[in-house]
Amino acid sequence: MSRIPKLRISPLPYEDKLIVDAFLANQLVTGPHINIFEKGLAACFNYTYANTTSSGFAALFLALKSLKLKNAKVVVPAISTCQAITNAVLANGFEVVFCEISPNHLSLAEDALAALFQEKQFDVIIAPSHFGIPAPIENYKKYGVPVIEDACQAFFTRTTIKSIADIMVLSFYPTKQFNCIEGGAVLHNSLDQNQIIEDLRYYDSQIDFDGRARYNLRMANLHAAFGCLQLDKLIDERKSLLKIRDSYISGLCGKNLLVAAQCEAGVVPWRFLIQSEETKLFAHLSLANIQSDKEMAELQKPASETQQHWFDSFQSIPYFSTLKSEEQHFIIQSINEWS
Repeated sequence: MSRIPKLRISPLPYEDKLIVDAFLANQLVTGPHINIFEKGLAACFNYTYANTTSSGFAALFLALKSLKLKNAKVVVPAISTCQAITNAVLANGFEVVFCEISPNHLSLAEDALAALFQEKQFDVIIAPSHFGIPAPIENYKKYGVPVIEDACQAFFTRTTIKSIADIMVLSFYPTKQFNCIEGGAVLHNSLDQNQIIEDLRYYDSQIDFDGRARYNLRMANLHAAFGCLQLDKLIDERKSLLKIRDSYISGLCGKNLLVAAQCEAGVVPWRFLIQSEETKLFAHLSLANIQSDKEMAELQKPASETQQHWFDSFQSIPYFSTLKSEEQHFIIQSINEWS
């Protein structure tokens, strides 16, 4: 078997008439598809407004800006997949407050969050839905502060398991299952926040100098056009990913290797995780030409000994909609041979 990568990015439909027409009309940066894509996203995720942005980081940055806070303390996970969350907090001039994550759902641990609230309180919670596993937003809302769900890895999950976060942010970077070359989105229900984000993400409506900073954080129309096409394929893509997920769940003999939360109904993983304290398993997969990878990284160092031990114990295995049946069978067989 030739090498099986953890991710194989499908080519975007660049020959589709919608894309060709956008090129011919020179609608690369501005054009009608931004508005169409935003309406589609709002309807898809059951929010009133969707503001597209140039990236997932831009979405986080503008989501925080829209809250109109000063000197805010923002809770973020101590362990995540990248530093976009902490950088968005710092770029707003806010204080980062780290919280341990739960080994059950991989988002903020409820007991650790409660302890933080007693110790120093906080003004905003950013809760990631890591690997497509939905964060328990209902448990975070009791603190009476805005809850921003970072659903950048949970696009397909949140199309069916709707979020109750005050704000939800998305990313359309190529490593995401739903990608538009690049981009992000802020979803919410506030007219006031909608106006703030619309004003801040670009300065085309600014007539003269008024002493307020604005940014160039808008999504390009061409990227939005790709997004419109991807929305049309959403159901089929989701079915393909769930079929592969279920193939892994039913085929792996070592059920103790599975991360339980990603096996729950409605959850579509961003990466399919297996958990093992035996690093020899991952070496075995590498020898079989199967790429596995450690996905989590410490944002706060050093992490507690428990957290460090836990997040070192799992890695992702190949998981994408074009993963062939024979590749799935070979991966399952290779894991079962070891376990």
